[in-house]
Amino acid sequence: MKNYKVVEVEVYSEEYFEDLLNDCNESISVAGILFLPSQVLKKCDPIAWQVFCSDMQEYKDVYECLECGAQYECADEAEWCCAPEDEDSED
Repeated sequence: MKNYKVVEVEVYSEEYFEDLLNDCNESISVAGILFLPSQVLKKCDPIAWQVFCSDMQEYKDVYECLECGAQYECADEAEWCCAPEDEDSED
């Protein structure tokens, strides 16, 4: 019996997208105050911000232990995460 499930997780964080947008665009100056492009987009058009993030997001499958919730890149690691130890090895 499998001791894990496959879950899809986001590869990039919101901070990654903020940095990406800020690095690719110049700061915006209003009345001598500088604003980061990510701040402006998130505050002025939150829907456009969400679209930008979802368009750029990538996903990957990971294997999650059903008992403790730990996530692994490899199914074998997840399978053995909380598996009971063999009682025969207590010689």
